[in-house]
Amino acid sequence: MHHPDLPYKVGIKLNNLELCLPGSKSVAARLLILGSLYPGEFIINNCPNCMDVVNMENLLKQIGLDISRKNGVVKILNSFPDCEKTSVGLLLPGEGGTTNRFLIGMLGLGKLTYRLKLGPGVSKRPMDALVTTLNQCGVSIKREKNEIVLKGPYSKNLEKIEVDCSQTTQFLSSLKMVFFNQPITFIKTNLTSSQKYLDLTDDLISRVKRDQNYFIIPTDMSALSYVIAYAMLGKEITINNFIPDAMQADYKIIEIARQLGLSLSQDKNTLRLSPQKHYDGFEVDLNNCLDLAPTLSFMATICRGTSCLKNLKQLRFKESNRLGEILNLLKLFRCNYCYHEIEDILEINYSEPVRESVEYHAPSDHRMVMTAYLFMKRNYGGLIYNARCVEKSWPEFFISMDSP
Repeated sequence: MHHPDLPYKVGIKLNNLELCLPGSKSVAARLLILGSLYPGEFIINNCPNCMDVVNMENLLKQIGLDISRKNGVVKILNSFPDCEKTSVGLLLPGEGGTTNRFLIGMLGLGKLTYRLKLGPGVSKRPMDALVTTLNQCGVSIKREKNEIVLKGPYSKNLEKIEVDCSQTTQFLSSLKMVFFNQPITFIKTNLTSSQKYLDLTDDLISRVKRDQNYFIIPTDMSALSYVIAYAMLGKEITINNFIPDAMQADYKIIEIARQLGLSLSQDKNTLRLSPQKHYDGFEVDLNNCLDLAPTLSFMATICRGTSCLKNLKQLRFKESNRLGEILNLLKLFRCNYCYHEIEDILEINYSEPVRESVEYHAPSDHRMVMTAYLFMKRNYGGLIYNARCVEKSWPEFFISMDSP
């Protein structure tokens, strides 16, 4: 059994797989916030047990929410800010950008003073636009290095809120959920990517406003992308708990897989993937599906001809400089690629496998670890350091992918 603090050894054997995929953490995060604001019982089924989601649940409990979890079903029995406690203590939201941004927006509804200590990684990621917006909306909020201190509530009778979306749409999603039951006009500025995430937020809000308080979380489409990429290596895969969700930005992977010729057949909640012998190059604009970039960069190396990925620059603001890490992996595995920085286009050509074991010292970025695993499976195996950060989105990743 693999020890989580040791590097993960990736072997070269490929298997036909039968597995289950986690529920979407993007959907779960939004429903946890909306459920915490809903005036009554709120139930979330198929809620993933990944680190980001569990951390958010624990933080919500810490600020007074009555939350229980059993067999993937999360129940929220009261609401914020009515549940505020007189003493909360230091909040530790960890490295989840979504967790931090959504929680900070919600805490602005309260009357107490809250202190949050940001993780070292997330403290380097964009947060200033949210701080500025909350200050403009009447919340007292200060940031000093890796600590945020805030005290609400928001100003009364807010009519318009302008949000800078140049680096992320999560600030806007956070505030839309906070004011989901109020007639506030939101003005989004500098929006260049991730519109699909706003569409997802709006869809969930509209359902809660219609008094829907029971949700089944669909399959995480980002997790599906790694399984699709694995199938392209020539293996049959059966997914036993597939719940599709076209609202997720990364649902795009299904369209891409079919375009490449991969066979996807669904019977109720079972999805079967069957590979082809050859794949031709593809072109994808990543504006609305940035999280697919690492997986697609791998897929491009096994497609004949040239594949083209466009609009990658926002990847620099992810858990790592994800654009830089993608280029590092392509270089590590001696792939044929060229990044045109001015045009923001990455061209990747078919690359022959490298017949030697490789070591990859991963940043604390779950998507880069899972992508490195795919590269190693196609090549000659190797060691992945810092592999445990897959717990952020798919704790069972290695168990599922390396099952005999």
